Amino acid sequence: MNNAPIGYTICGLLGTILICYILDYKRTKNSGYKDKVKQSRKKECNKKRELRKEERKYFPNTDNLGEVRNFFIDEVEFAEISFAQGDEDDTIFHLGNAFALSGRSDELLMKAIIPPHLYQEVVERIEYVKKLLEEK
Repeated sequence: MNNAPIGYTICGLLGTILICYILDYKRTKNSGYKDKVKQSRKKECNKKRELRKEERKYFPNTDNLGEVRNFFIDEVEFAEISFAQGDEDDTIFHLGNAFALSGRSDELLMKAIIPPHLYQEVVERIEYVKKLLEEK
């Protein structure tokens, strides 16, 4: 039995791994590599921050009770329309927004009203919106 093909395969794999290691070593030891990584991470962080700012603009001023009440009613209506159309994502979005701004979100949101799989996603959305509004 000829073991040459197995030996060639093993040598080829080892050579490929060695080349990858050498190229990665050269890339990371490059003087500008760390700066590029820092810049890309900073850009990514700034993009997320700007996205959160844009999301916060959607919500009313929480100090104005009239705005909050109107927002709550509108969001619940949008959620009802979305639910009637079968659009679960919009339903979760609007219900989460509405209940997150209300002071007693746990009491308002009843498990019997919406399907269980939507309920859990709405609860997650409420937590996300509350964190988003706390960042102001």
